[in-house]
Amino acid sequence: MTQDIWGVGPVNARKLGALGCESAADVRDLDPRAVRKAMTVVGERLLRQLRGEACLDLEEVAATRKGCAVNRSFSDRVEDHATMEQAVAANATRLGEKLRREGFGTDHVTVFFRTSEHDRTRLQRSVSTVVTLPESSNDTLVLVKAALHGVRKTWRDGFCYSKAGVVTTDLLPLHASQRAIPGLGQLDRERGPR
Repeated sequence: MTQDIWGVGPVNARKLGALGCESAADVRDLDPRAVRKAMTVVGERLLRQLRGEACLDLEEVAATRKGCAVNRSFSDRVEDHATMEQAVAANATRLGEKLRREGFGTDHVTVFFRTSEHDRTRLQRSVSTVVTLPESSNDTLVLVKAALHGVRKTWRDGFCYSKAGVVTTDLLPLHASQRAIPGLGQLDRERGPR
């Protein structure tokens, strides 16, 4: 039956039936102009796909984003833990906004901060750490909690930091079924990073 073909619903199945089609092979053998007239360009594309023709132009294939980063250079050097936590929390918040806007999530974040490589009069330090999330997320609270965990895990006093950021790679598309269920999100937030 033509309605068993992926992308053919009951309405188009009736249209294909009126053209004498009972199987995918019947659709494949139709005149493309007849299919286009009955089912518009969508029907013609289906026919061409059944014939094994590529139907997407290169421009139609969206480049999948591989990663996302939010970082900040400080005008005044950061020497205290609380100021660094504020900066990294702001970066994680912005990262969450970017991920949600583009429909992605992540199952880990990398937190980094460093001193200025150009200021050789002070002690040098560059550090980064990966924090794994309990599940893929783009929730601001989850990302901020993980980023702050990264700061606490790697912070050392005695340095004048000039830059900090939050980075993620291997972005995962989040579908509606993967987003938090109302009422269960709080459980995830209380569990925190591992």
